[in-house]
Amino acid sequence: MVCSGAHAQSFYAVRDGLLHEVDIQAKTATLIGDTGLPRIGGLAILNGKLIGIDTVADQLVEIDTKTGAFSILSGTGYDADFSTGLASRDGDLFGTDGTNIIQIAVSPPHIVASNAGETIVGLDFDKNGVLWALDGRIGVEELVRINVDTGVSEVVSKGGLLPLPQIGAIAFDRSQRLWAIDGVTSELIAIDTETGTGAIVGDILGWANDGALTGLVAVPSPSGLAVFVTSCLAVHRRARRNAYRPE
Repeated sequence: MVCSGAHAQSFYAVRDGLLHEVDIQAKTATLIGDTGLPRIGGLAILNGKLIGIDTVADQLVEIDTKTGAFSILSGTGYDADFSTGLASRDGDLFGTDGTNIIQIAVSPPHIVASNAGETIVGLDFDKNGVLWALDGRIGVEELVRINVDTGVSEVVSKGGLLPLPQIGAIAFDRSQRLWAIDGVTSELIAIDTETGTGAIVGDILGWANDGALTGLVAVPSPSGLAVFVTSCLAVHRRARRNAYRPE
């Protein structure tokens, strides 16, 4: 068995309907396939499946992570025309109409946080269930922290992302680092949730197109990863024991 010291951190990303997988360590994007949809406003993982919003038809779709093909799940129940945000928590989906945060996976969908931003263009939950949003309105460009249980939202740093005006989506990796990709330059951006500021850490190469980037979400950990790591540890322990053979 060959054991690697780290597991690759990858994201699903969509640019003008083309689904990619992005390796943020290698800083490469690999085309998965064309979804066939002109605009997908946000990506989320729900029960292990990749979900997106078709903002033209206001509907939720499931996207095949092998081919990029989509299948319709249901309507969103609200006008998603300007939405580029989608996130999941505890089996529920949350989206945005640009200013409000909306819980989708209920009937009917309802607002859980009003006036959370002026033009929200990215959403993701951290491991503690706090929702983070990117307000991408021109001249605003700031990170917002939202409690969807109380409806309270808080700007982390006023205009903290003004130097990076082309971000269209944000996502946490499995290590709870918050990332974004510049939709024009394809630069990878690390966002500090304490200060609400971002730093460019490199360029993502290999995109199949240069369209608007409207969805980003971490690829879930493989189900066998825990077993793999345990097996690797066992191999290393045996190797260490066998290396010491007293005369």
